This record gives sequence, structure tokens and C-alpha cells, in this order.
Amino acid sequence: MIKWIFSLLLLFTSLWGHAHEALFEALDVANAAEAHLKWYQKGDRWTFDNRYEERRDEILPLLEALGYFEAKEASKTHYDYAVVLGALHAAVQKRIDHLVAEYNRGVRFDTIVFLTGKRPVHPEKEVGFTGTETTVMIQVWNTTPMPEELRTLPLIIIDAPPLPEQGRPTTESTLLAWLEENPKPGSCLFFSSQPYVICQDTIIRYILPPSFEIETIGPEGGRNLPLAVLLDTVARGFYWSELLLQKDLR
Repeated sequence: MIKWIFSLLLLFTSLWGHAHEALFEALDVANAAEAHLKWYQKGDRWTFDNRYEERRDEILPLLEALGYFEAKEASKTHYDYAVVLGALHAAVQKRIDHLVAEYNRGVRFDTIVFLTGKRPVHPEKEVGFTGTETTVMIQVWNTTPMPEELRTLPLIIIDAPPLPEQGRPTTESTLLAWLEENPKPGSCLFFSSQPYVICQDTIIRYILPPSFEIETIGPEGGRNLPLAVLLDTVARGFYWSELLLQKDLR
């Protein structure tokens, strides 16, 4: 147990340490706690204040070095679950396309899970869709070209309710809604998209019990997002990594 915790601490240091020190120095913050205070923004990403954009050319290479933009592929060839994380339509399409690409690459799953919910369709960012995020995901799944063997796999849809403050579900609330269904523990390949893979992987590891084997992947992307969104994602990763570390040290 002590050896395992020590390995976790080494992993935490290697992932969030040296490269983030360069980021801290560039943006004049002392540590992860101060970075979270300065970079985290409440609300939906498209409502964020546009901060730090004048530093884009300096900051993007540092985020690139941290792995926020590169594609992530599955490390194994079989998983009990392929779990697609909900999002706006454009991101959902990328995630399902990546799932199909992984299947075509030889990765197999027993069951598909959509972690989504009753977020109303965004009138500007999801033009042509009606209903909720859940109906968008179902429509994308039904219209995306894929092998018939993949399309006919069992599909579980977690249609989580919106949280009162956000007006929509979150990554963590959809995970908790799935756990309420008492899924059989097993190996899970989660489908996110960049630049959110690292942060969402940390949230998943915090929420799910250790009986679930977790891996999170996604297609490349994120380089053109506002720097405020990118730094907010880094800040959220700090927050959830600290919670995960505290949980595993209990």
C-alpha cells in the first residue's frame, strides 16, 4: 500500500510538476493553489471573461508540452465499457467519431454507455437540434457511419437531471447517476476530447470506486480555444487532482 501511494505521488509530481512550473512562471503565479484562484471561472466556458489572450504565443507551447492537445488512443484491445462523456454537439461528434476510429483500429467493447442528461439544446451552438443533450447524443450516434457490429452493441443511456445552480448536469453528476444504476465493475474506456482529457480523467478517478479500471482518451484539439478556457481547464485539473490525492491518502 505504501509503495502504491509513493508511486501515485511520483505520478502526480511528474504530471503536474516541472512543465507546470514553467507555466506558473510565465503567468506569474506561485503554485497550483494560486493558479486555481486566478484561472478558474464559474459558469459555462462560452461565457468566460477573455483573459491572457495576449500571451497565447508564449503559453500554447507550454500546454502542448503538458499533453493538452494531442490525441490519446486506447492502450488495450478490449474493455467492458466504452463510456462517452456528454458535451455540446461538436464535441459529442468528435468523441463518437473517435470511438468509431478506435473500433476500426481493433479495440472492442462489451457495452456502450452515454453519460449525458437534461441540458437544453444551446440555440446558437447546436443549431438544427431540439430537445436536450441526451437527444443530441442519440441522434449523433444514429447518424454517424460505423460498422453494424458496433452499432448493435448494448447501449446504456444515463439521462442525468440538471443541477440547480448550473442548469445542466456535470461530468461528476452523470458519473454519480451511473453509479446509482449499480453497474457491474469492470474496465472502462472513457471518451472525452482535447483539451479536457486530463481533467476529466481525474474527475472520473475521484468519483468511481477502485473496482473500476479507468482509461480516458480523446481526439486531438483545443489549440484554437480561448486561452481563458484552456487555463480554466488546467485549474480544474489542479482542483480534482488534489481531491484525488487526498482521497487516496486516507
